[in-house]
Amino acid sequence: MDTETLVKLASTGNIRGVEEAWLTLVDSEVNPAQWQQHADVLEKLTKTGHAAEAESMATMAIEALTSSVEPSDVLATASQLLLKIKKSDPLRKTVADLYRKVYGDIEGLEALMTESGIEGGRPVRRAIRTLDVCLKLNEGTFLARRHEDGAARVESIDRSDWEIDFTTEDGPETLGAVELADNYMCAEDDDFFVMALFDTDRLELALKNDPSAVVISILRSNGKTTDSDELKRTLAPKHIAASSWTKWWTKARQGLRHSPHVTIEGRSPYFLTYDAAGTTLAEEVREQLSSSHEPLQDLKIAEAYVKATAQQKETLDPELLQLIRERILDRATRQMEHSGKLELLPYLASHKIEGILGDEEANKRLVELMAKLDDPVESILKVEIPSLWPAACVALEESHPQDLTAALERLLPHAPLDVAETLARHLVEHGHTQAHFAKLSDSILREPVQMNAGLLWIWKGSAIEAAQLDIPLMTVATKMFQALASIQRGDSISKELSRQIVQNTRDVLRAKKFDRFKQMLEEVQPGVAAALRTQIERLDNLGRAGDDMLNMIRKQFPQLVKSTPTLANWERDDIMYVTAKGYRHKQSEIDELLNVKMKQNAEAIGSAAAHGDLSENSEYKFALEERDLLRARLAQMQSEMAIATVMSQESVPTDHIGIGSSVVLVHEESGTKQEVTILSQWEADPSRKIYNYKTPVAQAILGSREGDTAPVEFFDPPGDYRVEKITATDIEA
Repeated sequence: MDTETLVKLASTGNIRGVEEAWLTLVDSEVNPAQWQQHADVLEKLTKTGHAAEAESMATMAIEALTSSVEPSDVLATASQLLLKIKKSDPLRKTVADLYRKVYGDIEGLEALMTESGIEGGRPVRRAIRTLDVCLKLNEGTFLARRHEDGAARVESIDRSDWEIDFTTEDGPETLGAVELADNYMCAEDDDFFVMALFDTDRLELALKNDPSAVVISILRSNGKTTDSDELKRTLAPKHIAASSWTKWWTKARQGLRHSPHVTIEGRSPYFLTYDAAGTTLAEEVREQLSSSHEPLQDLKIAEAYVKATAQQKETLDPELLQLIRERILDRATRQMEHSGKLELLPYLASHKIEGILGDEEANKRLVELMAKLDDPVESILKVEIPSLWPAACVALEESHPQDLTAALERLLPHAPLDVAETLARHLVEHGHTQAHFAKLSDSILREPVQMNAGLLWIWKGSAIEAAQLDIPLMTVATKMFQALASIQRGDSISKELSRQIVQNTRDVLRAKKFDRFKQMLEEVQPGVAAALRTQIERLDNLGRAGDDMLNMIRKQFPQLVKSTPTLANWERDDIMYVTAKGYRHKQSEIDELLNVKMKQNAEAIGSAAAHGDLSENSEYKFALEERDLLRARLAQMQSEMAIATVMSQESVPTDHIGIGSSVVLVHEESGTKQEVTILSQWEADPSRKIYNYKTPVAQAILGSREGDTAPVEFFDPPGDYRVEKITATDIEA
């Protein structure tokens, strides 16, 4: 019975059951380390009022070990058992006798035993700590502080009364045995704080050549745990220049990930835990598998294991990988029995592991499986792991050659970049022309989230001539940012798909040092660049890539660098203030353009292309021209949408003329009245005296207050007009 089960049994009050299980352990268990874990059972018994039974069980365990292991191992176990029970004079005497047996040749042992209070007079924990520290001391022994950073070196020991002289960063000190053990523990000469005080040359070399070893040393001294912020405070700038910290910590972290003794969790800050015993890679994998309940997670564990064995130059355990494969297939079988549906993902995951194991029949089995699927394309589309797509597509080509073209067209908009390029090449081999890809691209532009992989493929640009599309980069970028905005809003998208879209978009934008983004900036006007800037500023999920692109915009368009927050809202070029009604109307226009007009145009292009000889085909040329016009219109509307901000009723001023104001103006000479409303270009209707706030008419009076006069040359009659009345238009009507 394991320790956890025994502890639970003890908590129920079933003392007889605990004692019977303990007797079984006494007869079979000879591992001192395992017995030290079993000490938790005695602690539970003591806390539930059964200290006498716990004491008796501890004595049995110690007696059993005495006849089978070294006295030092018996002492280590007995000490742990005593620490869990605490109040037991017989056990104190047993532990004291074991100290005498193990350390009988140490000068001044009895004086130290008395000073420690192991046989009475001091708490058990303090007594054992005093003995364990002081029995290891010699002249030159290094010490590390328990409760703060720092180190010391023992200079001399008076073993008659156990006074220890030692040197610290503050100079020489003297403490008795108990006080020394309360404040210090023994340390190795490679302890970070020891080196920092007594061997700075060695520390400097370690910081340079083996950063992870330095971190492990700090962890050992700091109670086995720390975080990256605390680590930085310890090291920088005293030992590492602040400017070098990021590079140093990156190198240290890479080394720590290969250490079986250190666990790294979280991020900003990272949390680090040190385990002296450590775990093997195989043990870590088995522990991870115990909390994994999905084939996808099992596959990730297997891939991480393969990568780690290569990095740490360990031998791969094929039986462990086979175990993971069997787990995946077993779950797949049970899932199919439950739902009656054959899911492709677990079999692709199994196939991946079979490839690692060198199974020569793996591809054949996958092709046979693919042939059984009613809709293999739909099955592949459900696979959100890019690394599984290549094998799936190869199996599809071999299992369904008769429907291949239609299948590839369905797959390409969702395929990872490298796979998409392969699919495009196969489509060209099957007769696809630029017209076919143009039609496909229109479908992709209409679905920037669900077909995001295809959108990134368009942005990157195909190396295949027939698949090279004449789509403005600004149009594609707007769609990419639109997808990121959708994710940021928390729209209904799976977590895995959201993660992939964000990461893949960053990677594609950063490719070749933002080459395509720079190319796009050379093609756009300052107004469009301002809209682009606003789009990027609103996206938190772009991370560092967003900052880099904003810097490129500032460099390319220095005229946009101005203190916009100090401008009146009607003077800003990077934001367009609109009503909710106007915003909804513009969105419906975009939907109409995307889902009706562009779709009809794509069908017209395909129909015209089917007539053959495109060089003399006027219908085809007209359809292409219409496509270009539609795309230009779409790009313009999307640029406007990118900077549109919906106003609230509370934002409309009444003390001066602003966006959303209704104004009565009186001509100074004739007394003629003009009643005008100031809104955005989306709501403007000059026939009803509703003006776009960017027009000269609006700009002439914006900011004016009641009683002010302003020259307006665009009214009849022209001249100076006095502001008679200002009211807030009901923009939410």
